[in-house]
Amino acid sequence: MILSNQVRCNHCGEEPWSAHRHDFVWCGCPQEDTRVAVDGGMDYLRRIYGKNADVTDMSITLNDKLCRGLEEAMTDKTKNDLGKLCNVVRFLRDEMDINVTQREED
Repeated sequence: MILSNQVRCNHCGEEPWSAHRHDFVWCGCPQEDTRVAVDGGMDYLRRIYGKNADVTDMSITLNDKLCRGLEEAMTDKTKNDLGKLCNVVRFLRDEMDINVTQREED
């Protein structure tokens, strides 16, 4: 499942994202050879690159097993909203190896 279809253009710093199918979005680079575009929303991942593009993919995708696990964590009828949030955070930590510790503020 595609949750976010997005890239970062390392030339101009913009992060175009595609919200829905056929939502074709370019970054703001003025030169065609450095531009990048995204397309497809949550249906497919499509990229168009200029020959000198420098891009970081920022898309978020989950396989079916992870989607089911997150859905179960969010819909646990034995928990209130805070309990469900705690379920999700534990799932992210334990099943997806995502660090959920609080960062120190600058």
